[in-house]
Amino acid sequence: LKEAGIEPGESFDEAAARAVVQNIRRGTAAVVESIHERDHQRQAPVGLNTVVLLQECSKRMGLSPKKVLQVAEKLYSSGFISYPRTETTRYSKGFDLHGALQEQTKSEDWGRTAQYLLRRMERNGAQAFRGKDAGDHPPITPIRQASRAEVGGGLEWRIYEYVTRHFLGSVSADLRYRVVRATVVPRGDIAGASFEHRGVEVEEPGFASAMPWIFKDIGAGSATDQQPLLAAGVQLSLDRPDLLEGMNRPQKFLQEHELIGMMDEHGIGTDASMAGHISTICDREL
Repeated sequence: LKEAGIEPGESFDEAAARAVVQNIRRGTAAVVESIHERDHQRQAPVGLNTVVLLQECSKRMGLSPKKVLQVAEKLYSSGFISYPRTETTRYSKGFDLHGALQEQTKSEDWGRTAQYLLRRMERNGAQAFRGKDAGDHPPITPIRQASRAEVGGGLEWRIYEYVTRHFLGSVSADLRYRVVRATVVPRGDIAGASFEHRGVEVEEPGFASAMPWIFKDIGAGSATDQQPLLAAGVQLSLDRPDLLEGMNRPQKFLQEHELIGMMDEHGIGTDASMAGHISTICDREL
């Protein structure tokens, strides 16, 4: 129970908020007044192109796009991944999906996921690929299965792992989950106070099984680490009230991964030049 509000709506009255916190003691009885459920479906990603590789690795690893591309090109030269400069996101009809999945079944890190996808493919047959064919190189995929030691550890491993997990995710099912918001009202003379509890129930993990950071994005923890879901009328005991104070802050500076997305959206640069443009901007402190 993290978010508290003073009806109606949120309150910016510090005195009123402190009064609510002071009146709630450990063990205060409460009841779930209402439940609001909403089902969500998040589509599996398409094949990996250069723009998404730069965006995601820059965002999730804190690397510059230039560094991401340098490491990706080293992995390509070493035979671990396919050519990393491409705008295409759709696998061709001749793409050997069976062979690519079979290669990854040997991995200690994601072999079980690859085995599951292979069985699903053998059971359901070939699938139709989504995405865009830009007429250049195919989407970025792992060429051969490798361990952390074989890749060399460090950034090379992190980017190889991302490329491989994205590939597995791109041939997986969609992620389906349900968000449940419960309004909790304390018993007694604590007038106007209400709390909100947010729980996430994963119904079909889909591509998030291969890309586990997606669970954190939706607030689910993991596919097996389910948060407790509540029902209307359930009696609760409040443990400890917290009063969180904050203030308005200036808008954050544009991040490099955000700039990559904007350049792609407005057609500025190419998949081969974007990282260099951003590196120049940073070097010149523009």
